[in-house]
Amino acid sequence: AEGGVAGPNGRVVGVGGAATTLASVRRSLDKYDPGAVRGMNISLAELGEMADLFASLTLAERKRIPGLAPDRAEIILAGTCIVISVLKALGSESFTVSDRGLRHGLVREMLDR
Repeated sequence: AEGGVAGPNGRVVGVGGAATTLASVRRSLDKYDPGAVRGMNISLAELGEMADLFASLTLAERKRIPGLAPDRAEIILAGTCIVISVLKALGSESFTVSDRGLRHGLVREMLDR
């Protein structure tokens, strides 16, 4: 599941494949590493640059981008545009990447109560 959650302090946390893939691309990871993407902040400006890059490349070229799994090359531009739209709708300039799923956040929230 993909998504974003605005926390009580206004911070947006991105979970799911699009968020972790964008972080992996930003770090140019040869192999996905949850510890390398966890907690990373990605700004709207960076997302715009990545969207421009993805849009300028053919599918075959996107499949060779470090950090982008070839099976995500076809959908990463759409995923990036969705993340950009969500951030704009929430009035946020960035989001924090979580390699955990939404259920982890819900459990954490329940435990914090």
